[in-house]
Amino acid sequence: MKKLIALLLCVVCLAQSAYAASPAESARDLALSAASGQKSLAGVSGELLAQGEDFPAGTSVCDWTAIAFALLGAEDGAAYLAAENEYISANFPLPASGRAPLATDWQRAALTVRALGGDPAACGTDGSVDLIAGGIYDYAGDTLGMQGLNGWIFALIALDCGGYAVPEGSRYTREDILSEILLAQEPDGGFGLVPGASDTDITAMAVQALAPYADGEAASTVDAALAWLAAQMTEECLFAYWGQPSAESSAQVVIALCSLGIDPAEDERFAKNGTNVLEALCDTYRRADGSYAHTPEDERGDFMATEQVMLAFTALWKLRSGAGRLYDMTAVPQTAVETAPEKAPAGTPWLTVILCLAAAAVAVVVIVVMCRKKKEKRA
Repeated sequence: MKKLIALLLCVVCLAQSAYAASPAESARDLALSAASGQKSLAGVSGELLAQGEDFPAGTSVCDWTAIAFALLGAEDGAAYLAAENEYISANFPLPASGRAPLATDWQRAALTVRALGGDPAACGTDGSVDLIAGGIYDYAGDTLGMQGLNGWIFALIALDCGGYAVPEGSRYTREDILSEILLAQEPDGGFGLVPGASDTDITAMAVQALAPYADGEAASTVDAALAWLAAQMTEECLFAYWGQPSAESSAQVVIALCSLGIDPAEDERFAKNGTNVLEALCDTYRRADGSYAHTPEDERGDFMATEQVMLAFTALWKLRSGAGRLYDMTAVPQTAVETAPEKAPAGTPWLTVILCLAAAAVAVVVIVVMCRKKKEKRA
């Protein structure tokens, strides 16, 4: 018997070791550690997404953090989704108004709502705001690209996050948006915020948007962009934005690779001198509290750097667990915006009382019968 118990304990230990060594769970652990670091930076020990005014929905860093937390299942995002809907109702006019926030504000909000289980095509406090129409195919601003290429990039990412269809007669089609991104590629293979200069972050984001089309019309574009990114990597496997190595740049490259089904820890194009882009990201920027610094020299973690690294590790976890691209949220269950409940028909409370009393009476009879039977058995 003792030998059997010992054998079973060994099996359990081996199973636990195998589970701990799972590449997917290792990636999720990295993401959760970064989430803990983000809480540390905010000075929060409990639920970060429920902090309200201290962690305001609708702001860039908070929204991206909420997306990562939601996809990881790190926290219940119901309170944040409610606050996001309030922000949307207060700040996002309908397309017919002729006014609009920046396109990327619409698109980030759409990704946030979708990640948290809401419907970006019917959100706000009353479900009347369509972020997909307003921020993408019927955007009321001058053009989706008025602030730079990122407006086109995140339009495509947001459109594809839930596989949304574009109605006939819309201002922009999916093909229009895809074409704008493809045409923006620089001769060297990279992409830039504005024409004439490639940069790491925008190139990586462009690859993320083009990933669903990488086996088709975007194949050669993606290949050239990956070659450009690989050529930008330093001897330490770091990536820079305008000459300054940053955690955000490395994080965006990791997300880009994962979006293409490439594990950044295994692709030799993104490895040098015994390390790789993923290891370098952790070793260079991670701080003692789990947060990530903006540059290698910064002593403290940074909110934006940490949320982008958290998204990168979430992308890695989704890749390794077979859950697809970071921004593919088609599997996220959606819940409708809650509205005020309808009044119950007259008489319903009395009917409920009567039914409850009848059920209680039946229960008493059952208990009495059972007690009698027990007494008879004991006799």
